[in-house]
Amino acid sequence: MQEKVDRRKAWEKVLLMEKSASNTKRVCSLHFIKEDLILPDFPTKVAKLKKTAVPSQNLPQKSIITTEYRRKAL
Repeated sequence: MQEKVDRRKAWEKVLLMEKSASNTKRVCSLHFIKEDLILPDFPTKVAKLKKTAVPSQNLPQKSIITTEYRRKAL
């Protein structure tokens, strides 16, 4: 159980998520490398990730604008 929590926190950190991740949120396959996939060379409609996969590609950049400023602008 602790491993699942730690992995979730790793995803939240690298994706700069403002809210906690839930079991229903999804991440695009473009954020993962081929080695993160189960059967990477087998064509499927939905890619399956290894349990150890953490997003590492096309990650968001830290913004200079703070969250509080963005909320006021909207």
